[in-house]
Amino acid sequence: MWDFFQPIVDRYDAVIFTAEEFLQSDVTQPVGALTPPSIDPLSLKNAEMSPATILSTADTLGIDPRRPLVVQVSRFDPWKDPLGVIDAVRLVRKQVPGVQLVMIGALAHDDPEGMRELEDHFHLLGRLAA
Repeated sequence: MWDFFQPIVDRYDAVIFTAEEFLQSDVTQPVGALTPPSIDPLSLKNAEMSPATILSTADTLGIDPRRPLVVQVSRFDPWKDPLGVIDAVRLVRKQVPGVQLVMIGALAHDDPEGMRELEDHFHLLGRLAA
């Protein structure tokens, strides 16, 4: 894999890796940082919501707050295995008949197949609800 990425990485002034074990001995540029993946707690999408907003949003989306949930939060992308989540919910429903599935995601701007993937999920979710 590194043989593919090295020519690309070598074009830049510095390199940032997410973990020390990913450092490569033949990197020709200085390592700018070791920065683990992180979430910005001050981002608007990570702001705390009031209980009233949570209940109102759940109601708008048809989610019953008294029933258990299985939730996947990710891009609509086959690498996130949404089909595996749907299969898992099918299994869970045998033991927990009232469980609800909530799939929260977005389409990546650089993913031309994302809309097709999303449409496939809706088709499968319709079958799951039946």
